[in-house]
Formats: sequence, structure tokens, C-alpha cells
Amino acid sequence: MPLLTVVGKEVVEANKPEIVQRLLRPWFAQLSIQAFEATYGMLEVDWEACEEALLMDVFDDTTLVG
Repeated sequence: MPLLTVVGKEVVEANKPEIVQRLLRPWFAQLSIQAFEATYGMLEVDWEACEEALLMDVFDDTTLVG
């Protein structure tokens, strides 16, 4: 289900209750599962991003105590 990126002509011409019923309710009903699958989709690990985040944490002197 697209994340509201494609809106057909019939939706644009619909009144507010129809938009809520036909577009927004189904979209919100699937939103949490889409977020879960996007986060835990068993994709390949982005090692470069992990390394970059680790280095930023190690060398960030604003997090030092004392």
C-alpha cells in the first residue's frame, strides 16, 4: 500500500467523509505494520552507517562527564 504518495482523481474530487473512509482509515490501519516491517525487514546491515555512528559516539566530547 503506498504511503499516500499517489492520489487518484476520484479521491481529489471526493468529499471529506469519503476521503477519510476510503483513504485515511486504511492507510492508518496499516501504518504500524509498515513501520515495523521497514525497521525489522531483515535487510542487509548498513555497516558504513554503523561505523559512522559508533565513531561519532566515541569522539563526541559533549557526552563526557566531568
